[in-house]
Amino acid sequence: MSIKEVLISIRKANDKVYSDDSYDIMAKAMTLMQLEKLRILFIRNFMREFHNCKRILDIGAGNGSMTLELIRRYRAQYVLLDISITGLKKALKKLPSTLSDFVVASAEYLPFRRSSINAVYTTFALRQIVLEKLIPNVKYVLKSNGVFGVLDFWLPSNLLGKIILHVFTTFIVPLEALVITPRNIKEYAIVRKSIKYIPEAQDLVKIFKKFFTKVNVVFKVLGIFIILISTL
Repeated sequence: MSIKEVLISIRKANDKVYSDDSYDIMAKAMTLMQLEKLRILFIRNFMREFHNCKRILDIGAGNGSMTLELIRRYRAQYVLLDISITGLKKALKKLPSTLSDFVVASAEYLPFRRSSINAVYTTFALRQIVLEKLIPNVKYVLKSNGVFGVLDFWLPSNLLGKIILHVFTTFIVPLEALVITPRNIKEYAIVRKSIKYIPEAQDLVKIFKKFFTKVNVVFKVLGIFIILISTL
């Protein structure tokens, strides 16, 4: 299966899992109950790079859970972008309409003007997007001193980390799905496929450095989660 076919299957799966009421519970399970900690660490480091942010873009926003956490800490106009209308419908119900805009679009073709966004972030969605198309587009829409934050699973550089990630995505995630949301086992099993084509963390940094002035790997949590903060 090619990377294009994998990405298409992931996006179809997302539409189904977003519609399930157990999505948030499964999200916590997939991060080994570290989701809240990861979000706090990400937000803390992401906000350190803010420069009078008035418009912030969430790429792969899903049901808006991450944006909700940011809104509680920082007042701005948030734009939630996702290719899945199902996820955004969920987000629409939980976020204040005065601070939120919703856009159904592909992350590889961002429908925004040059230098129109102060900050961009994506959480657990980067591995589902073609990096070579996404990153230049993010740079295009960001204003001067703009920041791009990433939180996701990533491929460790060491053998032990790779083994841990393989076991986790191949066996643990489907087992969690079997217990929490059995009708979506097939959809969550696709996580393993999304890992297959991603570069190692050090190679990811090299890709980002082609477009950003400063790239900082803030944390590698449990060897399989990465927080990356890049600024222009």
